[in-house]
Formats: sequence, C-alpha cells, structure tokens
Amino acid sequence: MLLLILGSIGVGIVWGWLAGGLEGHVRRYLLTVVVVLVASLALGWLVFGYTSWRGTAFFSIAAALAFLAHVAWRRMLRRQLS
Repeated sequence: MLLLILGSIGVGIVWGWLAGGLEGHVRRYLLTVVVVLVASLALGWLVFGYTSWRGTAFFSIAAALAFLAHVAWRRMLRRQLS
C-alpha cells in the first residue's frame, strides 16, 4: 500500500508541475482550463482505479502543491528578470 501511495504522490507532482508550466503560455484560456481539468479528472480516475480514495487524495494534494509551487517559481523568475 505504501508503494501505491508514493506512486500517487509522484504522479501528482509530475502532473502538477506540467500543468503549472502552462501558466503564461496560454492563448485560449477557457479552452486550456477545460482541457487541463478534464485531463486531471481522467488521471485522477485512473489513480482511483489503482489505489482507491486514499491514493487519489494524495495525488490531488501533490498535484495542487506542485502546480502552485511551479507558478510561484515562474513568477519569481519573471520578477527577477524584469
């Protein structure tokens, strides 16, 4: 069970980091948000299929934290460069 939880956290970190990388590169904002949300729900459903609710919770928390960390990091870099 521990391996499944750690895997869920790892997938969440990667997914959140990738989704956070979209910040600042979006031309069609609404379409991008919808596509990322649908993909996140599909990935969350896949994680749920393998790990049940506990793994999905860890996945969601890790993805949200990685997303926020990536967005904050990119904004800090932009401030330093301007």
